[in-house]
Parts: sequence; structure tokens; C-alpha cells
Amino acid sequence: PDRKDLRGKTNDHVADILVILDVSGSMSDEELLYGLNETRAIAEKAGAGVKIMQVDTEPKLVEDFDPKSKKFTRRGFGGTYLYPALEFAMKNKVRFDAVVMVTDGYIESTWDGRIPRVPFIWLVTQDAKNLALDIGSYPRMKAYTLKIDKKK
Repeated sequence: PDRKDLRGKTNDHVADILVILDVSGSMSDEELLYGLNETRAIAEKAGAGVKIMQVDTEPKLVEDFDPKSKKFTRRGFGGTYLYPALEFAMKNKVRFDAVVMVTDGYIESTWDGRIPRVPFIWLVTQDAKNLALDIGSYPRMKAYTLKIDKKK
């Protein structure tokens, strides 16, 4: 940016990523740990600002994610309904350029409300093919299986 002989613009915008973390009763602590480790890797590689929202049937507090922190407090343990987290984020004007959903896939099968026009990445701790929500009709959504090494 300090070179006057080069034309053009620089883009110093850092992407804001909203991670919606399924903390329902069907998600084990081990699955949450793997999801948080993937979130940490995304934050470090992308150089992105990451916010975490925990949700079971209701959205919890939106927190800035510190990739260096080793502490995590689970704020839910109920059923699973993830769409209210998106509604909460849009209503409260939480800034995000992409959404990462960390879940076991046992979620609601339809979303009736508005969907933000940003990329969605689903990290499914079971098998991404078993994701209850049919994301085929949402072109910006992709699902991946989060490989978890089960301890014997």
C-alpha cells in the first residue's frame, strides 16, 4: 500500500465468520472439542474474525472467539433447533461474511425463514449425508463430515 508506483486498490477487509455451535444434548463434549479445533484452524488460516454462538433450542450469547484460549463453557444441553441462531444474528445485526455450522446433523428438517446470502459450511460430526436439513436447495451451503477419532 505504500508503493506509489503501483496502481490499484488494496483490500484490507478481514472476513467475519459466525460459527454456530450445536450444544444440544446429542452433541458430546468430544464432538464440541473437535468442532472448536476446526474453528481454531479456520480462524488461524483465514486470518478471520470469528464469533461463536452456542445454540440448542435458543441462541446463546455471541462471543468473540480467541483461538489461543483453552477455556470453553457449554451454555446449553437441550433439544436442537438451529434456525433461531440465524434469526438472532440477523435481528441483532451481528456482522458475518460466512457461517460455519458445527452439528451432529440431528437438527430440524426445514427452515421457514430468511436465509442470509453468505456461504454456509456445515461441519457434521456424524455423517454429512445424514444431515436432517436438505441443503440441496440452498446453493451457498456445503456439508462436510468432521472426522472424529473415537477413543477405544
